[in-house]
Amino acid sequence: MPDSTLLFIHGTGVRSESYAQTLKQIEAKVAEFHLPCTVASCPWGDVYGIDFEGLSLPEPPVRDADEEAQAYRWEYLQIDPLFDLRLWCTPAAEPPRKIVGEKPAAQILWEATISKYIDASSQHIALKELLESNQIEPFFAPAWNKVVATGLPTQAFAAAGNEGPDVSRVFAEAVVAQMMHDAAQSQPPVPISPRTGYKIIAILLLDWKQAALLRPSQSRCDLRHTLVSTVRQIVYSKARIFSWYH
Repeated sequence: MPDSTLLFIHGTGVRSESYAQTLKQIEAKVAEFHLPCTVASCPWGDVYGIDFEGLSLPEPPVRDADEEAQAYRWEYLQIDPLFDLRLWCTPAAEPPRKIVGEKPAAQILWEATISKYIDASSQHIALKELLESNQIEPFFAPAWNKVVATGLPTQAFAAAGNEGPDVSRVFAEAVVAQMMHDAAQSQPPVPISPRTGYKIIAILLLDWKQAALLRPSQSRCDLRHTLVSTVRQIVYSKARIFSWYH
């Protein structure tokens, strides 16, 4: 019996991060029961789904403290797209244990998958559709190449040990922030909203099979991560104060 394709299409209201969790469970069950089929994804929500902006509510939604902090964070990242990625290159207090002949999982992820992604980016339909529909496709490859040319991604993934999902998100954010920076400097300027940026990041993580592995609430005890968190708070707070006075 020839292998079949199991196409998983989600419903309305679903976006990449929750879709990735369910997709991972389906793939696990297919493998567990040795089903003669290949699982294929169809993540259409981020590209074609409607963005709820609260316009139908009696009163417009108010951003909470976390949303406000993220807004200022993205403002700063557009000034320095490599900020978070640079912090990931900071040596850890207790570097991941290395086994002779073996590479850390994050480094393997970078070398085998993510670093080669740009070579076949036109084949990734969801990303291509999203970029084209927002008329920002010309900014993606140059932004990617600028970030990679710094050498920081290679260093960050090598230092990340087994934390591939986290450093993958930081790299994706750096690329998107660079896109925002370049688009704002173009003539005429092209705005890229944080909402669109989040969609690009979600699709990248899904394509890299890292979205389902992220644990946003996971505490970080490592000294490097403590340093990263502290520096972020200081810099973003200063960026916020600067924006108030200007």
